[in-house]
Amino acid sequence: MAPLARDFVRVATSGSVDDGKSTLIGRMVLEAKQAFDDEIEALGGPGVLDLAQLTDGLREESEKGITIDVAYRSFATRRRRFLLADSPGHVELTRNAVTALSGADVALVLVDARHGVVEQTRRHALLASLIRVPHLVVCVNKMDLVGFSRDAYDSVRDSFEELSERLDLPDVAFVPVSALGGDNVSSRSAEMTWYEGAPLLAHLEEVHTSSDRNLVDLRASVERPLQLPGDRTREPGVVLQVLSGVLRDEEELVVLGGFESSSEPVPVTIRRLAAPAALRAPAKTLREARPPGIVVAALGGVASDQGGFWPPRGSMLCRPLNHPAPRSEIDAMVFWMGDQPLAEGMRLTMRHTTRWVGVRVSSVHYRLDISTLHRDPGACALGANDIGHVTLVADHPLWADDHARVRSTGCALLVDAASGATLGALTLRGPTSPPASLRGVT
Repeated sequence: MAPLARDFVRVATSGSVDDGKSTLIGRMVLEAKQAFDDEIEALGGPGVLDLAQLTDGLREESEKGITIDVAYRSFATRRRRFLLADSPGHVELTRNAVTALSGADVALVLVDARHGVVEQTRRHALLASLIRVPHLVVCVNKMDLVGFSRDAYDSVRDSFEELSERLDLPDVAFVPVSALGGDNVSSRSAEMTWYEGAPLLAHLEEVHTSSDRNLVDLRASVERPLQLPGDRTREPGVVLQVLSGVLRDEEELVVLGGFESSSEPVPVTIRRLAAPAALRAPAKTLREARPPGIVVAALGGVASDQGGFWPPRGSMLCRPLNHPAPRSEIDAMVFWMGDQPLAEGMRLTMRHTTRWVGVRVSSVHYRLDISTLHRDPGACALGANDIGHVTLVADHPLWADDHARVRSTGCALLVDAASGATLGALTLRGPTSPPASLRGVT
C-alpha cells in the first residue's frame, strides 16, 4: 500500500462513448498498486485484465459494457490521495457527468486519438467551463491504435486549443496515453519519445490545488438548528457546513435568510466551535473551520428583539461587510435534464445550498449550439441536454453569489416539486456579470 498521502484531490473523467475512461481509471489504480490480488484474479489475472471492470461495478453496466451511473474509486500515491469519479459518455446520461464534474478539482477529458474532438467532447468541456473546474487535463487516448503518431496527437491538441480559447478554462494540459497498455500513465512511454511532458499520474501529483479553494469569502450554510448537549443556558446552536472562507471562534457574523419575510441580516457571534462529535457529547472546541467541513457552533449576541432566534435550515452565516445581496431575479446558465422542455412560465423548485425556494422561469434568452458555441436567441425553450441562459424569479429573496466569485454558493439545482427529480443544474450570475463564462461565444 502507498504511504499516507499529504492531500486530497477529486478527479472526474469525462468524454465521449468508448474513449476509454473506465479503462484509464483501472490502469491508474493498477499502476498505483491499489488493486487487490482478488480483484486482479476476478478480472482475468495478470496480462488479460479487463481494466474497466475496476470501476464498472454495477451488474447492468457489466452486462451492457457501458458506464451508466457515476462510478467512484479512490487510490493513493506517495504524494496524494485521489477520488476518481468515472462518468458515462452517452449523451442521454450527460446529467451524470454534471454530477461528477460539480465536485471536481481536476477534470480528465478523454479524446480518442482516432476520432478527435467530437460533439460530446465539446459538451463536457463546456460543462467543465460553466462549472468552473479549476484544472483540466486532455488525455489523448488509444495512441497505440494510431501508431503513437505525433501528428494524430498534435491534431487533437490543436482542435481542443481552438475550443479552449472560447471557453473559460484557466488551466489546460495535454497528455498522450494508451490506457490499455499503460503508456504515459505512470511512466514515460518508449513509443512516444517526442512527448516531453510528465506522465499522467506525475502531472496529477503536481497540479497546484491549494489556491483553488476560496478562503476569503466566508459562507457557512445552516444544516439544522439544535440544542447543544449539556448547555443549560439554551444558547442557540447550529450545525454548519463551511462552504468557503474560514469560520473562526468568537467572530461577529450575520445570519442571512433567517426569516422569509425579511431580507435584513441578523447579527450573531460565534461563542464556541466544535467538531460534529459535539452532537453526542461535549467536544473540544475548535479555533477555526475550513471548507469542506461540518462543525457545531453556539451562537450569541443575537439582537434583543430577536430573542430566542434559532437560525433555520437554509440560512447562511457571513461576515457583516462581505455577503451577497438578496435578489429575487436570478440570472443563470442552465444545463437542462428534464424530458419536458424548459419554457417561459414554468414553475419549479430551486435548491440553493440547504435552502428550497419556488421559482418561475421568466425568460429563456438563448440556447448554446454545442457544435459551434454560437447563441441561438430564437430558442424559446430548452430540450434535454441543452445549455442556455435563463432568468428566474424566486418566491422569496435568495442570498446567492456570482458563481465566478464563490463557486459553492453560485450554483443551484432545479427540482420537480412533485417527484423530487432533478431537472436542471444552474450556475448563477451576479447583476453586473456577463451572462456566461465564455470568451468567444457569439
